[in-house]
Amino acid sequence: MTTTDLKRLTLFSGVALIALLFTHRVEATRAGVDARIWVVSAKLDSTHPAPLRDKTAPSQDKPAQPQTKNAEETYKNIQIFKGLPAQGVMRAMTFFRTSLGVDCTHCHVPGEFEKDDKPAKLTARKMYQMVQLSNKALASNRVSCYGCHRGHVQPEPVPDSLKTELDEMGKKGAEDQRPAEQVYKNIQTLKGVPAGRWMMLMTMFSKSLGVDCTHCHVQGEFEKDDKPAKQTARKMLSMVGSIAREIYKGSTSINCYTCHKGKAQPVSFPPASAQPAPGAKPAETKPPETKPPETNPQR
Repeated sequence: MTTTDLKRLTLFSGVALIALLFTHRVEATRAGVDARIWVVSAKLDSTHPAPLRDKTAPSQDKPAQPQTKNAEETYKNIQIFKGLPAQGVMRAMTFFRTSLGVDCTHCHVPGEFEKDDKPAKLTARKMYQMVQLSNKALASNRVSCYGCHRGHVQPEPVPDSLKTELDEMGKKGAEDQRPAEQVYKNIQTLKGVPAGRWMMLMTMFSKSLGVDCTHCHVQGEFEKDDKPAKQTARKMLSMVGSIAREIYKGSTSINCYTCHKGKAQPVSFPPASAQPAPGAKPAETKPPETKPPETNPQR
């Protein structure tokens, strides 16, 4: 082999090696690009809805979940539950029955539940609106049917002994017709109420909650607003006023005792044991005899 042939062979080998390396680089780059495209496609396929995917590829979608129907789409003559999920209607009905100690026929015509023939059904709608109004006023969900009814059709009334005491106090103070704000300091919610009725109202508040005056007031400085309970009491009075105006369009028998029944915190929901078993008879509708809370208010 001549020197010239050796040079040609070396040059040819170098060119071949360069060509081989170039070809390998191109294939590797192409493979990398293809891999990235597959990954991106997979991500898009998992995040975009079916119409954006390749229609020729087999669908990997999960079975579509059935859409929840609203109450009015499932039941007839729905009014207060419009727009709410249908699946919650029977739970609400069960809670109403437990709260009042009745069965479905108390409000409904058997076999024709959509009818409005029974006055109790119209009353129930009004009561539901009242509960909604109360919870909105208090920014809570503590107000409920059970809070007032406790398993009875009619909420327990104020005990006779407390009624008698309040009536006597009202008669004694009837002569003083001055507005309360002219006699007492820092009067806000009950402006215009005769001063002669003031102590009667305070007694009704304290005994309805089973507390004394210091629950809301600073002893010896009753005009101060230091205690949160005083602000809460004002909010409660405003709520009762709203119920009278917006629900009853006038006066109402609802008062502090209706919900509190001698307790600072009302009972909002029945205990688990109070839930009726299937086929169980409704609870006795006569309220139990109760005694007013024994308190010694410091005035």
